Amino acid sequence: MLMNGSDSVIPADFSRLFIRAAADGRCESLFGADTLKKAAEAVHRGCICDAGKAGFYFELPFTGRPRMDLLMEYKCAALKSPVKFADGYGYGFQSFFDACANDPSLSDYACGFSFDLSEPSEIPGIYLLPDLEHPNADYVPRMLSWLGGEERTARVMDAFASAPAAWKPYYVGYMKGRPGAPVRLGFFIPQDSQERYFLMPELLMDDLNGYRAFPMTREEHEKLLFLASQARIWDLQFDLYPDGFFSDDLGVSLGLGFGACNPRNTSDCLSGSAAETVMLELESWGMADARWRQMFEACYAVKCVVQENGCRKLTADVLRPNTVKVRFRHGKPFVAKGYLFARSYTLEEYL
Repeated sequence: MLMNGSDSVIPADFSRLFIRAAADGRCESLFGADTLKKAAEAVHRGCICDAGKAGFYFELPFTGRPRMDLLMEYKCAALKSPVKFADGYGYGFQSFFDACANDPSLSDYACGFSFDLSEPSEIPGIYLLPDLEHPNADYVPRMLSWLGGEERTARVMDAFASAPAAWKPYYVGYMKGRPGAPVRLGFFIPQDSQERYFLMPELLMDDLNGYRAFPMTREEHEKLLFLASQARIWDLQFDLYPDGFFSDDLGVSLGLGFGACNPRNTSDCLSGSAAETVMLELESWGMADARWRQMFEACYAVKCVVQENGCRKLTADVLRPNTVKVRFRHGKPFVAKGYLFARSYTLEEYL
C-alpha cells in the first residue's frame, strides 16, 4: 500500500500511526473525537528538522471523557545545533534543545515534549531522560539551569539522595513558567529490586513509609500491596513542592509483561495474564472501564510504502503497549492510564 507523506515527515508519520490506531470506532470511544486535530497541531509545532524519526507515547486514561495526552521524543544524539523547528517556533525551547545537542554526555539520552491536549493553549512540558540501562540524576542540575529552574536544584538533589538504595533517580518533570508548581521526581526500580518487591511486597510499603514524611492510608496500603504482588513495579513518581515537602500524590508504573506481546495480536496475550488480572481489579476499583481492552485492540505492526521528500520508502509502523500507571492522591487511587508507544521505522528506500 502506498501512503502519501509530506515534506514534514514527522507529522505525516504521526497522523498515519494515529489514524490506524483509531480505526474501528476507537477515535470516539478511546482517543477522543477531537484528539487528532489537537495532536497534529502540537506535533507540527514541536517537529524538529533533520533529527530522525520521532517516537510517540499515547497516554490514555481508562475512565472519564475519552481523550489522549501525548509525549513526542527524540534521541539527543540525532539533534544538530542550532536545532531547527519545522515552523520556526518549538514553543520557545530552542535553547534547551540546542543545549541537549551540544552536550556529548547526553548522546544516549532522549528528550522531548509532553503535551496536555486537554489544555491546548498551555506550554508543553519538557523532559530529558537517560537510558534506563544507566539511570542517574547527574544531568538534572544542567537541565534545571537550562529551563530557568536553578532555585529548585538543591531540594531536588537532596530528595533524590535521601531515597532508598533500591530506587535509582532518573527523571525530573519541571514546568517552566509555573514557579509554584511541584517538580515531579521519577525513580527507576532495577530488575532485581522489582523482583524483591514482587516476592515481598511489604518491603515496598516499608520503603515508601520511610521516604515520605507521612504514613500511607489503609486503603493505599492495601491497593499498593495488590499491585506489587501482581506486577513488577518499575517506576515511582513523587511531586516535590518548592518548600521541600512532598504532596500526597504517588505514581506507580506497572510492568505487566508487555515486552513479550506481539503487537499484531496483543489482545491474545491478555487471556489469563497478570495484565488481565490487574486490569480487572482496576475495573473493580472504578479506575477503568471497558476501554482498556480497546487500548490493546489498537496495537499493530504493519509494513507500508510511503512517499517522503520525493522518495518512496518501505516503512514499518508499530504501535505497542508500553506500561500502565496508577496514580494515588489523598491516600486512594484517583486515575489509571495506559501508555502506547508508536513509531515508524524506515526499512528500505527506493530511488
